Amino acid sequence: MPFSRCTDVIERVSAVIDGEGGTLDRLRFHTHLAMCPHCKRYYRQLTLARTLGSQPTPEDLPRDFEQVMSFVLAAVEPCEAIPPPEK
Repeated sequence: MPFSRCTDVIERVSAVIDGEGGTLDRLRFHTHLAMCPHCKRYYRQLTLARTLGSQPTPEDLPRDFEQVMSFVLAAVEPCEAIPPPEK
């Protein structure tokens, strides 16, 4: 049986995204999302916000990141819509 109220979903959305809660709770949560476009939109927005908030910083990148990216970019055919970077 899904959660009957949207407030139940909103109260548990962070826990579900974090992988917390029991199997039955997660099943009820996702069943409600399947039936409620408003909660589904809220869940997607929160998931996206968390993903964007956890993007790597320059300190998180490997030391050879620029070297690897230079190699990749050199191997890719240039796109006419995007001008090459200035040096």
